[in-house]
Amino acid sequence: MSNTESSLQMALADLRRPDLPARRRAIETLLAAEAVDELIDALRENEHWFIRMAAAQALGQLRAAAAVSALIEALYATHDEWMQFDIVLALLQIGTPDALAAVQVWKQTAKNSILIVD
Repeated sequence: MSNTESSLQMALADLRRPDLPARRRAIETLLAAEAVDELIDALRENEHWFIRMAAAQALGQLRAAAAVSALIEALYATHDEWMQFDIVLALLQIGTPDALAAVQVWKQTAKNSILIVD
């Protein structure tokens, strides 16, 4: 097993630990490794909002087009305005036509005014 594979395996294990700093370091490792699939899994499956938010931020930084559908699902699954903000920002960073269209649709239907994205 290469060092990269070993680091990814450790990061995935750390995502399941109760220790939030370890989980945050795991997201940073996945971001550095450009591990999009693993970040999508963290966005969808991690029980802690902070880790899901960090995963959304990382996917945006990576401009991960493969994550658009997962980000859209997460956007509509949460009622937390800060989480929504980070997801919308990630979609804007990705910038594909489907990501930008999703932001426009969400903007038109959003029930809050905290997010003004133009």
